[in-house]
Amino acid sequence: MIKTLVLSLSLLSFTPSLSSAGEIESCFVFSYVFGEVAEARDRGVPPEKVLEVLTENGISFENAIEILESVYISGSHFTAEEIKEMAVDFCIKGLV
Repeated sequence: MIKTLVLSLSLLSFTPSLSSAGEIESCFVFSYVFGEVAEARDRGVPPEKVLEVLTENGISFENAIEILESVYISGSHFTAEEIKEMAVDFCIKGLV
């Protein structure tokens, strides 16, 4: 689980954002990160551990806290798949 999260974070940092297609692709990677965090939550991984993984892999502390709040607090009643769908929708709407 944590290794998959690290891989998705790596992809996020290398995803091109030079065109609309690149930005949309980034939204899917973005949503994948949220989904992986939700799956970690559902498997009992404490938020402190997820925070450590996120920040060690290039996510700023502030962004990592926002992800954790979205998944562990605001989204606590949503499944990982629902969180992924909401994250990609939110990101794509932000591009329009």
